[in-house]
Parts: sequence; structure tokens; C-alpha cells
Amino acid sequence: MTFSLTLNMARAIATCLILSMWAAAPAGAWVPSTQCALLQSQGSLPLSLLPRTRPGGAGTNSFKQPANQVGLQALSLQTLPGHRRRMYLFLRSVSPMSEAGSELLKSSDHIVAAAALLGENGYQEEDPGSLSGGGCALGNAGRSLFQADSALEKREWEECTEALADSAAELFAASTFLEVIGLQLEAAATELEAASEVSGCISASVAAGPNLKAAGSHLDLAASQLQTYSAEMSSSSADILKASGDRLKEAGGCLERAGSQLGRQGDLLEQGLEQ
Repeated sequence: MTFSLTLNMARAIATCLILSMWAAAPAGAWVPSTQCALLQSQGSLPLSLLPRTRPGGAGTNSFKQPANQVGLQALSLQTLPGHRRRMYLFLRSVSPMSEAGSELLKSSDHIVAAAALLGENGYQEEDPGSLSGGGCALGNAGRSLFQADSALEKREWEECTEALADSAAELFAASTFLEVIGLQLEAAATELEAASEVSGCISASVAAGPNLKAAGSHLDLAASQLQTYSAEMSSSSADILKASGDRLKEAGGCLERAGSQLGRQGDLLEQGLEQ
């Protein structure tokens, strides 16, 4: 028993040391597979095989974002000049656009869950149908942001603007369902729509940065309004209303993070760094 506890403690310390080293590593750092294998064997890090090459080699992929923005992904098998074949872990950041989409999806899940609780228990005065419709629209907006992120990674600005336009349309739809935050969602949608109208090659994306930042600010305000509304519901003596209010509070937190990430993406675009 003592040996097992000591071994688990040693593994935990090793994991912390490796992850802290990776967090401080420069963008595009390469880490030997002996360290990857340790984390993979412990289940501490999901890894997937992707064709990557060491920076400077044939087929190099350039990532401008700093590694400490999180996102330790991808295993790469390389043959380095004068070296034997080795496995390396490529540190790649998760882009803010992708994170914004993820948070919108989480917000959607919480809102739809709150609507289900209310609808199944007869709280029609809370209009669970509109809540559900708004939640679904938010989720679709998030999925469109994933598509926009994928286009940015490929440096396909025209494809990105199409996805941003789709996301804006879904936010407009959500604003009609979620009246309590409708004005702010509509304002965010208007800014995303403006960003989608920026035409040109990838370098033109700089002009869309302010619109994404403004959209993020409006999502942040919508989050604040949703959390205020949820607090009133959570203060009810009815258990169902409390549970629904708690779900909406979580949705507000996700919406706030989505706004923050969208603002960060806008900052990157203004700096000429797509991701």
C-alpha cells in the first residue's frame, strides 16, 4: 500500500513538472515522446496522431499563437537529420474562436436543460418553448464559429466570413426567443454580421477585429443580464425553479466566457494574427 501511494505521488509530481514546462515553452516547442508516454499511460492527456514536421522541415505548419494559451494536442513522428526516428509532442494553442464556439454550445446545453425542467413540470409561464428555441439557436451559432475557426486555420477568409454570417443569423434567431437578453444578442449578431462583410484575402481580416471585439462585449452584457434573471428564479421556494435558475446561471457563465474569447479573437485579428 505504501509503495503504491509513493508511486502515484511520484507520477503526479512528474505530470505537474512536465505540464508546467510545456506551459512555459515557446510556441511550436517539441517535447520528446518519453514525456508524452508518461502522461498518456496515466490518462492525463488525450493524444491523437497528426502528420506534423519539425519547424523548418518540409511540410512545416506555422502557428503564431503562444503555447501558454493552452491546447496540448497532436503527436508527430519525425525523422530528424542525423537522428533516429523519434516521437514528439507539438504544442498547439486552442484558438479563441474555437473556445467561443465551445462556450456557446455549453450555454445552449444549460438553457435547453432549464427549458426541459420547466416544460416537464408545467411551468408554462416561464415560456420553456422560447427558452428551448433560443438555446438551440445559440448552439448553432457556436457550431458556425467552429467552422469559422477551421477556415481561419486554413487562411481562407472568404470561407470564414460565410461561417460568421451563419453565426450572426443564429444569434439573431436566439435574440427573438430569449427576450431577457434579446437586445444584447441582437447587437452581438449585428457586429458579427458586419465582420462577415469584410471582403478580401486573409490580410483583410484585420478590419474585422473591432467587430469581433464588440460582439464579445455584447455577449458579456447578455451574460450579466441572464445571470440576474437566473438569480431571481433561483431565489424561488419551488425546487424546479431553483434548479432551472441554477442551469441558467451556468449558461450565463458560459456566455460570458464566449464573449471574452470572441474579444480575444478580435484582438488577434487586429494584430494580424489569425489564430
